[in-house]
Amino acid sequence: MYYSPFKDNKIGKQIYFLRTEPFPYPAEAVSFTADYSKMFFTQESVFREPGDNTIRIYEAEISVRNDGKTDLKRTYREFPFNSKMYSCVQPAVSPDEKFLIFASDMPGGHGGLDLYYSIYENGIWGDPINLGKDINSNLDESSSFIDNNGNLFFSSNGHEGLGKYDIYFAKLIKPFVWGKPKNMGPQLNSEKNDVAFVLSRIDETQGFFASDRNDSEKKYQIFRVKMSDDIDFLSQDQAPESESQTQTLIDTLKTSDKTIDKAKIEETGQSVIVQAESEQTKPEIIFRVQFKTSAKSLGSFNIVIDGKEYKAFEYVYKGAYRYTIGEFEKLEDARLLDQSCKLKGYSDAFVAAFKGSERILDP
Repeated sequence: MYYSPFKDNKIGKQIYFLRTEPFPYPAEAVSFTADYSKMFFTQESVFREPGDNTIRIYEAEISVRNDGKTDLKRTYREFPFNSKMYSCVQPAVSPDEKFLIFASDMPGGHGGLDLYYSIYENGIWGDPINLGKDINSNLDESSSFIDNNGNLFFSSNGHEGLGKYDIYFAKLIKPFVWGKPKNMGPQLNSEKNDVAFVLSRIDETQGFFASDRNDSEKKYQIFRVKMSDDIDFLSQDQAPESESQTQTLIDTLKTSDKTIDKAKIEETGQSVIVQAESEQTKPEIIFRVQFKTSAKSLGSFNIVIDGKEYKAFEYVYKGAYRYTIGEFEKLEDARLLDQSCKLKGYSDAFVAAFKGSERILDP
């Protein structure tokens, strides 16, 4: 994980966040208090039990030396609402540190990943409260950010939008009540995935977000955007590239021994081969979960999700090689696998409909 100084409208050199070593957990799921004394992040359970594949939220204290270098205390505080029955991911703490918004697939939600808030009182984080059906759709909401006025920015693939994940804005109406979300429009959103929008705490005309719009291999790049008071966009620039040309927030999937593994979020358990249905029993329309696109064929390989091994199905669509797993008669069954893929780190996963081996309109 890196940080870059932002001064006089210029982005400085990338610097390792930790003085002694790289941060060992997903950097796209990190939030800081206003004084940068605490960090909230996502990782797999520290005390993992067999069969526990959940992702959890933790808090850690940060110390800053006189030379500006940072150290992270190794005593992590686990949030009380974490559970081995569901995942809690992508925390975003409010500027006054009085509440936190996060995404979770806990029971009782409106879709896959819903947004929840937890209030901090007397040194204790309270029970999660769902943000409601105006904010949460029947699919996934994630990547939340709370500005200095309490307004909410988040990404969703369930509200009407321009691409897969779009960025939305919801105005704070009263404490813990937000208005209906507004799509940030084509000046910001693309036909691909646009996520992790944040504003500078010092200058809220400066915004940053991540998008895979410029990369066929699904690498995410950081973009900077200048905003006016009415949330219209005056200009949009790609942030300066690093020495490796691309600062990725979400790594591309890598193949090894014919198995794709997303170790960035968690290791999988024992594998179980999932047999496909026979050709004679397949329905006319089936649903598969697409998780990867490539400019060239990757050949035959398997992918492990929730301890089960799925054979990847390759097809060509709009000039690119695309890869799916699973075959389902029911859309809701495919969406369950889609949610599992997202929780394992395949953030670009979505459900596609097929007639035989040919992709048709998406559900």
